[in-house]
Amino acid sequence: MAKSLRSKWKRKMRAIKREKMDVKVLTRMNKMLVASVAEQKLDAQEEKLMQKRKLQKEGVAEEVIEAKLAAIDPPIDATAVSMEVQEESDYVTTDEDAESVTSDHGRPRKLQKPNMKTMRNEKYQFPVWMSTKKIKYTKRLLKKTEKRTSKEAKKIKQWKRACAS
Repeated sequence: MAKSLRSKWKRKMRAIKREKMDVKVLTRMNKMLVASVAEQKLDAQEEKLMQKRKLQKEGVAEEVIEAKLAAIDPPIDATAVSMEVQEESDYVTTDEDAESVTSDHGRPRKLQKPNMKTMRNEKYQFPVWMSTKKIKYTKRLLKKTEKRTSKEAKKIKQWKRACAS
């Protein structure tokens, strides 16, 4: 297999994109499943109605019609299908506040957005996609800014003391 940095990067990005798309595809498939069950239910009701009208034209009694219709087509259990869909959709929660994506093992995980100033997430770690060179550079930059701000704070304190005297 290719071992160049570019191919590794492309493979990694495809995997991340695949994870994000899995959520969208799952919700779309669930909607399609619910819609198809509803459509089947409507088709079954139309079929029953057609059979009922046909038997009524022939002059058959109402009790006989109901018995024949019940024997011909048992009702579709849409609740069982919708329960399965709900279980799958509960498995992956999509809140606007906390985005979540399914990982390789199918468990939901929260996407951790890095702080743009420090480039670290809530666990104070650098993002996975960040290169080691960039991590070293940002660490160095953060040290410089901390040093500079602490020196400035000391100078300000000295100035205030001098002015107060």
